[in-house]
Amino acid sequence: MTPDKLTLEDRPRLMAGFVWFMGLACIYAALSGQTRDMPETILVTVLGVGAFVLAHYFFPFQRLSFDCRSGQFTREVARVTGRLQSKIPLTEIERVAVQAQWSDNSRMERLVLIKDRERVPLEYGFTSSPREQMAKDINAWLARC
Repeated sequence: MTPDKLTLEDRPRLMAGFVWFMGLACIYAALSGQTRDMPETILVTVLGVGAFVLAHYFFPFQRLSFDCRSGQFTREVARVTGRLQSKIPLTEIERVAVQAQWSDNSRMERLVLIKDRERVPLEYGFTSSPREQMAKDINAWLARC
């Protein structure tokens, strides 16, 4: 964080690695004949492919950059299939807020950009880690920009 640039990175190495590994283990078990019969092979294959899809969509590496000099917010999302970059002018961003939902008596949160009364999620999933202070810090930085 500098007066001109704020960069946040989300790199879920442990969780993404675990899910990718489980998917790979399932596919390997199905292809190497370690299953008993066809229904079990199909089930294990579907579980492996499902794990790959889950890891691909919900555990990408991403970098969020707020840049005063260029006046842009840049989001870079890196997946196995490649990188995707999107930009939003800082003037369109009203603030960063916390979006919450309840799951089994626990509050789950994620950060969202408020832009033209629209909520743009900054995180793909919800977490039990509190996000309020992070939202306050980002909004304080945006106010100085």
